[in-house]
Amino acid sequence: MAQISGPCDLWQFLNEIRRDDWAQLGIKYATMDPHTRLRFPIHFILSLAPLDDGGTEPTKDQILLLRLCLLAFYATRGLEVPKIIQLQATLVSNRQNSLVVASTGFGKKHIMALLMLLETSDSTRIFITISPLKRLQATQVTSFLLKYGIKTLAINQDTRKDIDYWRMNIHDGRQRKSQQGTARHLIVTAEQLFKSSEGQSTQFALLLRNQAFQQRISHVNVDEIHFVHYAGMERFGVPALHSAWGRFSELKMTLPKTIFWRGFTVTCPPHVQTTLEGSLLGTDYSLMRMSINQPTIVYARHCVVRNFKVFANYLCFLRNPFPVNGTLLDQPRILIFFDNDTLTRQVARFLDQRAPPQFRGTGFASHYYSLMSPQYLEQVYDNFTRPDGPCRILCATSGETTGLNFPDVQIMVNVGVFNGSENDQQKGHRSIGGLHVVFYEPRVRNIKLNEFHNKDLPFYKDPDRPRTMLKPGSNEGDRIPRSGIECMHTPCVRENKSNYFADKWSACLDYTKDCCDRAKPNNDTQIFNFQDYLPGPLYNPPPPPATVGKRKATNNEPRAEIDDEEEEEEEERNIGVKKKKRAPRFQKPLLARLFRWRRAEHEKDPISGVFPEYLIISDDDLVSLSKVHPMYIHSVADVITELHEEVDGDFATLWAQNAFDVILTFDTEYPEETRKRAKRVP
Repeated sequence: MAQISGPCDLWQFLNEIRRDDWAQLGIKYATMDPHTRLRFPIHFILSLAPLDDGGTEPTKDQILLLRLCLLAFYATRGLEVPKIIQLQATLVSNRQNSLVVASTGFGKKHIMALLMLLETSDSTRIFITISPLKRLQATQVTSFLLKYGIKTLAINQDTRKDIDYWRMNIHDGRQRKSQQGTARHLIVTAEQLFKSSEGQSTQFALLLRNQAFQQRISHVNVDEIHFVHYAGMERFGVPALHSAWGRFSELKMTLPKTIFWRGFTVTCPPHVQTTLEGSLLGTDYSLMRMSINQPTIVYARHCVVRNFKVFANYLCFLRNPFPVNGTLLDQPRILIFFDNDTLTRQVARFLDQRAPPQFRGTGFASHYYSLMSPQYLEQVYDNFTRPDGPCRILCATSGETTGLNFPDVQIMVNVGVFNGSENDQQKGHRSIGGLHVVFYEPRVRNIKLNEFHNKDLPFYKDPDRPRTMLKPGSNEGDRIPRSGIECMHTPCVRENKSNYFADKWSACLDYTKDCCDRAKPNNDTQIFNFQDYLPGPLYNPPPPPATVGKRKATNNEPRAEIDDEEEEEEEERNIGVKKKKRAPRFQKPLLARLFRWRRAEHEKDPISGVFPEYLIISDDDLVSLSKVHPMYIHSVADVITELHEEVDGDFATLWAQNAFDVILTFDTEYPEETRKRAKRVP
């Protein structure tokens, strides 16, 4: 193996590899130690094509692929050698537009980097990558700079605007000016490619119209290309979330036809692929699709008790009992996805408070969503992905984790039915094995597939269609798609996913242990037991008292009156059934008192400077508490029950009594009598 002492020597050595012929490349490969040579896919390269006319000259593809392997190996200091499928993807993208559909961990950045590594140090060609998130840009810039030594810049709304910076680092538009020293790779947010909402063109949008700059562009990579369909288009009556992603066809018409486009995504069902073909890729492109299913994944569905705000539903993810003198490794690494920031934070706090005593307050369970600072998100991600990191349970919103890799996740949970968004379609593919489970609420069981068969809707054939036309303010229930309900009803989740994504791989239905919660297992005598895959027991409260038989109406008593009384009794007996609420005219003043009480509690706490008010009790919980009818709150225990708090938790111990006193005082001052319903004429 060649000895390289410093950066200058490395650059010179890489330039040498870029100029070498087949024989010289072969010598460099042969001088490596045997263990290193085994890492190279040399048999694939040699078998790629027969030698021309039986002679000794290799094909151009063979030379290119061996060169790419050597460049990647030395540029990454021996860390990376391209896989066969990465070489295949690179090879076809050098000739035409391409689309790569592969799960997280496949190595899409490696595919992007390979063609960049072919450029000599004096080359002025550039590569553009369109990225959906500014936070994701920062991660990508660091990776290309440190791992591959490729000068990479991020361009977004925070990029410096002064002309000298752009001339030195991006493009010098003055005549006969050298472009040496400018970045090889530009990672750009989609909004920077077009005019702003105020009608002003961004600096990069203007630069893209510069003919000299256009001639420098080799490839345009579109990371998370499914955003074109999910975020760039109006869907089901809701305007596009990020309209810039729907305008790539305009950009393609502006740029030279010699520029190749490469799309990368974790998931691409047929209807999304059709959108990409019509707006960006055309019909003459190369498709490389990996199987959406992994044999090591076990799929499951679980109906929670009452609703997602019953935090005891999540206790099954804590190792219980925890071994005496146990370590962090005794707790499996678990990733839980939510669609609500507040619930994300609350569940993380709930689980962290119930972690083994030695791990409480160390970030054992952490939350991860957009309102947190970039520094916090970076630290939490590192704590969760580092082998010895303190975070073992990560509660996250799916949008904020786009493009991130989560290795060694043993259980992946989606809280809620998949809703057909770009984020939801990716959730199940952030890890390559383990248990993938969907938590759903009891009400989902009542939604039938025939409710989605409205042929009058313009999106009737879309597999992700809701039951009706949506509005920007439509609730979660209205947004549930047919594909999500179908996944809940299907006997086999693995087969359902294969059909949805048109997965044609021969092994797409293979599995190593269990397929899913309802499919027939490998062993006919074996029964799927969801509990076997969980570190703690499932929440299983005792059932409500049995319903008493209905009494008959007397001659002078209408049937409707009896039904109404029995319905009210049933509401009081059954957990999860809608209860009578406090009169609206009393809710607002009580809520104001509860907010004042929380502020006072926070101000008198000696450590109030390091934690916000909502950690005492969230805004949503205060609103819920203000709506509870006085007939249901007679003690501190009732307050704890209504908020689904643990009796030995922080809230119950420190604040529940005072919260109850506030409510009791209010109800004493403003008594609300229970009004009987007027009798109806039979």
